[in-house]
Amino acid sequence: MFDPLAEWDRRGELLKYGVELSGTPGAESQVIIDEAAPGATGRLRVEFFGGRDQLVVVDGRHKVEGYARLEASVQTLLVAAGGAGPFHAHSIILRGRNTCIALGAQATSNGAKLLVDGDQTSLIIGDDSMLAHDIEILATDSHAMFDVESLAHLNPPASIAIGRHVWIGSQVSILKGVTIGDGAIIGTKSLLNKSVPSCSLFAGVPARQMRAGVSWSRHLVPGDEEKRAVLRALGG
Repeated sequence: MFDPLAEWDRRGELLKYGVELSGTPGAESQVIIDEAAPGATGRLRVEFFGGRDQLVVVDGRHKVEGYARLEASVQTLLVAAGGAGPFHAHSIILRGRNTCIALGAQATSNGAKLLVDGDQTSLIIGDDSMLAHDIEILATDSHAMFDVESLAHLNPPASIAIGRHVWIGSQVSILKGVTIGDGAIIGTKSLLNKSVPSCSLFAGVPARQMRAGVSWSRHLVPGDEEKRAVLRALGG
């Protein structure tokens, strides 16, 4: 366990675990790493913005390559162990109090922008999910829209939950409030603004269901046993 505020001059020791710290640490913030795990092969660059109670938990076997910003108080970033490939992230940004971003074990990405912006909001990516390139996952619209008569806030931030073994194609945008079930597929260049059942294919702008009862493999030509293994892992 590393206390950024008290031990800032020793932050270089975290580099062997693939964690690089910068910015201004706040009080009662911590970085927790499994020191018994093998050295990480990724480099996660974390910038603090002086908020209190910021927690970064990183598995020592992570493969995240990217930049994370923790901009407010009471924030949590969880990074699990890596899988067959790296998790490339253009940006991982937490704004607002009581926010969380969690990257599941063995999840991979060729380039994603992840954003939570609003109090008590989270973004969860499940184990063994596969994200292609140029993906945006936004648990916020970043600006408020309101009714001109009642002044009611019409578009508050809302959490996003992506299940286990989900395949998200390239250039997909996932908007606030969406839940994606285990084993689902989101087609290339889709705009997803509603929730997706498990083991289904959604595509389009906006995305709609194209097929039910379908899942996927990381291999181009998987054997039947591999397909069965996927279904067992999903509880099927």
